[in-house]
Amino acid sequence: MRILPFFALMIWVSACRPTPTVTELTNPTGPGARFPYLHASGDAVLMSWMEEVRPGFVHIKTASFDGQTWSEPESVDSSDAYFVNWADFPSVVGADGKPLAAHWLQKVDGGTYAYHIKTSFRNADGGWGPAFSPHTDGTPTEHGFVSLMPMSGDRVLAVWLDGRHTGGGGHEGHDTHDGHHGMMTLRSAELAPDGGLSNESEIDDSVCDCCQTGIAPVPGGAVAVYRDRTPGEIRDISLARYDSESGAWTRLGPLHEDGWEITGCPVNGPRIASNGDHVVAAWFTMAEGMPVVAAKRSTDGGRTFGERVVIDDGMNSGRVDVVVDADGAAWISWLGTEAGEPALALRSWSVAGRLGEVFHPAMADMGRRSGFPRMARLGDELILAYTDPENGYSVKTTRVR
Repeated sequence: MRILPFFALMIWVSACRPTPTVTELTNPTGPGARFPYLHASGDAVLMSWMEEVRPGFVHIKTASFDGQTWSEPESVDSSDAYFVNWADFPSVVGADGKPLAAHWLQKVDGGTYAYHIKTSFRNADGGWGPAFSPHTDGTPTEHGFVSLMPMSGDRVLAVWLDGRHTGGGGHEGHDTHDGHHGMMTLRSAELAPDGGLSNESEIDDSVCDCCQTGIAPVPGGAVAVYRDRTPGEIRDISLARYDSESGAWTRLGPLHEDGWEITGCPVNGPRIASNGDHVVAAWFTMAEGMPVVAAKRSTDGGRTFGERVVIDDGMNSGRVDVVVDADGAAWISWLGTEAGEPALALRSWSVAGRLGEVFHPAMADMGRRSGFPRMARLGDELILAYTDPENGYSVKTTRVR
């Protein structure tokens, strides 16, 4: 990938916002780095990534950026038995600018697509504690597409896709349920640093098999988004709300009834972000045969959402992300095109409903090897991270002011 020259950036049309400036940001990743994840934590952004140090042997690493410098990268874990996937990758989340917990996927005996989620908490001395699973079924099936959210008391709320009822045998992007196997489910638990689990829940008993989940904090709990699955193979985005006092989930139903009927998983999950009662969810659909990136906003902590807004209906491949400013404005990213060439796209959406012009902070690659670009807010800046698959793998980071 290459960064677009500054003079090629489009002028922002909203008079209340300055023209964004875009610069490539040097980062501490090494050769073979890929599939980054970003998490805003206090006055820093945490980045995690996978780094192949020799064929088949991978380190999961993390570093923080305070707006001026990166911390020294540290290794969370390393193995030659990870399940490495372009759409389902590790994450590190934190509190007060420091890493708190991490997750990754570990292969288990039982088949190519038999793997479990592993989580670990960071110790006070800077090391990482023993890994444990948020699920206790032990079945040699798929478990992944995890979303982690820090809570009070060093606890973490986890949401994931759980294949314990499927019987295994699935494969990326295609469902294999034939009446003899059960459905992929959406499950959740609160995790403690000592490996303790509480409030273990099955949120939904039938969901799409390999689309990312998303979670965002709201007053009194959290809101999760995921791609649902009906008996008629409608795969629209659904919502669930978590009450942190009771530890219970309430399913809120479809975020929007796109009516996308598709018999295989599109591997294109939703994202959600919040700032207080302002919550914005973004997603991809091809319900009408054309690619659409859409978004909805809530101003009551995710209890209700307004009308759907089309963010982009041009040639795009989805892979969305979203952040919410301090004033409630949203920034939404996706993989689109610029002058016919693949490019990372970015657009603002104000609380008043104004859409900014689409601009392109970097060229991109739409192949699977490029993974899913990720974005986080740091003060009045956006930090973007993405995989460059050219000449081997590398992780690129960009600052948008």
